[in-house]
Amino acid sequence: MAAAVAPGSVGKVIVEILSELSGDADPGDRTEPSPEGKRGTTMVKRILVPLDGTPENEDVLPVVEDLARGAGANVRLLHVGPWPETVQAVDGRVLAYADQRVEALTTRCENYLGRVADRLGGLPVERAVRFGEAAEQILEDATAWAADLVMIFHAQPAGRWRASLAEQLQRKSDRTLLIYQPPPGAAAGPRDPASGCDECP
Repeated sequence: MAAAVAPGSVGKVIVEILSELSGDADPGDRTEPSPEGKRGTTMVKRILVPLDGTPENEDVLPVVEDLARGAGANVRLLHVGPWPETVQAVDGRVLAYADQRVEALTTRCENYLGRVADRLGGLPVERAVRFGEAAEQILEDATAWAADLVMIFHAQPAGRWRASLAEQLQRKSDRTLLIYQPPPGAAAGPRDPASGCDECP
């Protein structure tokens, strides 16, 4: 199941998502499972948030915080970068091996995700860095972590990831997908001075 959310409609979409996950006919009636198992609520307890390192991508954070706080959910911030290559000088000397670059980039990206986590108001937050094709790695991480919900930012034009990422995830994922898509021409809100990651691939 996938849903799109724009600014100002967070609460409505959260209710709709929780309703669809639980199968409730009435979103306002949030009952616990009955002894017969006929009715109940499947809560969103694990929210995976892939970030590409651009400030625009972080506009999804207020939505993430609202949903996680309301559901009492844990958040996992994920950055996916392309596999780095070995760097060689003109004369063929190796300046940096690929595995060395992976270690350095992982540290930088984890530091970036740590700064993002600090902006989520004390919510339980995990951080993960992967390398490879974005959609594939997001899906693998969602499965490995048993995410209930994957939240992504989708805007025109796209950031570091292609605009087709949302479509790829919709086609391939069996997870609930929430897409944050600002309306065309929407003005960006105030930026945190520490937003974005220039060193993340």
